[in-house]
Amino acid sequence: LHIFKFSSWQKLVRELLHMRSPFRIIRWYVLRILHPLQTLKRRRFAWRLGKEEPKRRERLESLLRKGVGIAQPDLDPSLLKEVCTELCRRAKSVVVDPTKESENSGNDFWKHLLTEDDLTTDRPFVRLALQPGVIAMASGYLGEVPYLSSVKAILSYPMARDRLKGSQNWHYDHEDRKTIRLFIYATDVRDEQDGPFTYITAECSKKVPNTFFPREVDDETIR
Repeated sequence: LHIFKFSSWQKLVRELLHMRSPFRIIRWYVLRILHPLQTLKRRRFAWRLGKEEPKRRERLESLLRKGVGIAQPDLDPSLLKEVCTELCRRAKSVVVDPTKESENSGNDFWKHLLTEDDLTTDRPFVRLALQPGVIAMASGYLGEVPYLSSVKAILSYPMARDRLKGSQNWHYDHEDRKTIRLFIYATDVRDEQDGPFTYITAECSKKVPNTFFPREVDDETIR
């Protein structure tokens, strides 16, 4: 007999209602049925934001078609530099042991660099994600004004093993019916040793078998 602690029940409910569970689609529809006027308002405002500038409109059409795009025109260079400089400073203080492998299925090849104190609207990490250009593109892509789900700064490093693990494999993100993510490198990517982010286009991803539940896809399937 397994008895859940109160904290375990809380985590279970949170997973079912918000994160990586098959109920995400039901939740999406329920929220919009319960708040129809708010949903309509968010969609109208998003439509205006995405159509304001001709250049942005062109990039948005490309993003919708390919599923990926360059975010640099929407970012403040000085704020971006401030964030990258701070992240590099923090990364230098992180002690990494590439031979220490986690026994569970979690991602043991990265470390988080942000704390709870960094996740306020006056901090540069959140301000970077809430720039008007970023919100406009996200709104146009999602079809409604979005909410910011998370801001993470991750130091990723190679492990002393030949196989890939967890999100190092190809995978779909399952947090919601549709999401948009802004990836920013704090250092230059010169070759494969720097860990380039790899992706497949929206059209190609339709050919990849997927399931209702989260899972990773091996390289052979992608090829």
